Amino acid sequence: MDKLKVIIATESYVVNQGFHLIFNKLRHSKVIGSVNTFEDLLRLIQNESADIILLSTNLIEDFSLNDLYKKLNNKRTQLIAYISDKNGVIEHQNIFSESIWSNDSKGEILKKLNQLLEKEVGDSSELENSDLSEREKDILKEVAMGLTNNEIGDKLFISAHTVITHRKKITRKLGIKSVSGLTVYAIINGLIEMEEVGKSL
Repeated sequence: MDKLKVIIATESYVVNQGFHLIFNKLRHSKVIGSVNTFEDLLRLIQNESADIILLSTNLIEDFSLNDLYKKLNNKRTQLIAYISDKNGVIEHQNIFSESIWSNDSKGEILKKLNQLLEKEVGDSSELENSDLSEREKDILKEVAMGLTNNEIGDKLFISAHTVITHRKKITRKLGIKSVSGLTVYAIINGLIEMEEVGKSL
């Protein structure tokens, strides 16, 4: 199987080089580019399709993530947050598949990245027809907003069991297992706005 393509985007050359070495040593990934600004990231993904983007939260403070979603060619791209401030807060946390902190140990970083990569490789199994029904879209929207199965059931007047059944179908159709991945899909496809995700956190 082809390796998962990774883009690294942090404000630090040293940090970029460190993650470049780490990703290229992992079995399922290879780095296809690294940048130091959000604008450079947007330019890079116009020409390159990435499976994973490791993005420093410092780079998105002054920019809208909507610009990033609009330019992503691969709707299943997973985002990893890199937080350089040990007291930092991750805004829009549920759009990220994983979070890595600057004070994480080597073992913690490798464990997080390996788990994400293994899950992504597993996601490449056979997919169903990816067209979602209107009910599935309704449920996907609520999942992206952060509601639990019970809350979704109450809101849509269906049982939690029915919600779970629909969620399994959505996962199979889209090939996306994580809530963060489903949230990104919902934003890209206009089911919810980025601002709505922020309000739900």
